[in-house]
Amino acid sequence: MAYLYKSPKHDFMKKRLLCTCISLFLLVSCHRDSPEAEESAQERQIAHALTGIFAATIPCGDCPGIDIEISFFKDHTFCRTTYNQGSDIDKTKMDIGSWEVDADSLITIHIEKNEATQYFKLNSTQELAMLTKEKESVAGELADKYVLRKR
Repeated sequence: MAYLYKSPKHDFMKKRLLCTCISLFLLVSCHRDSPEAEESAQERQIAHALTGIFAATIPCGDCPGIDIEISFFKDHTFCRTTYNQGSDIDKTKMDIGSWEVDADSLITIHIEKNEATQYFKLNSTQELAMLTKEKESVAGELADKYVLRKR
């Protein structure tokens, strides 16, 4: 019987090759497309324009107005602060949650606290319009009051 001589260097190279192959396999098999990777180029452009702070004072039935400020972050989270003007009691309210955008510039925010949803339309890189629950633009003489502007 002939024995093949295996040097320690041969074993080391064999183990190194095996480790490299396993690492490569794990790297490829564990790679998952992130939600951002699945976005279209247009959705990424909209998301980039949306990142920042938008604010407005919207109409209120029983107060002079409601100050609203929404901060959109790159990780698709947001923080919304509202304040009812003219109130003796501090009526500041803060909500957090996540947001998503589609190719039609429709922004949907998902509020964590009460699992509510609100819709917006990005009119330009500087303007964000609040939409109704039916995802339609606010109509009437106060429609321009429902447009948030980027700070």
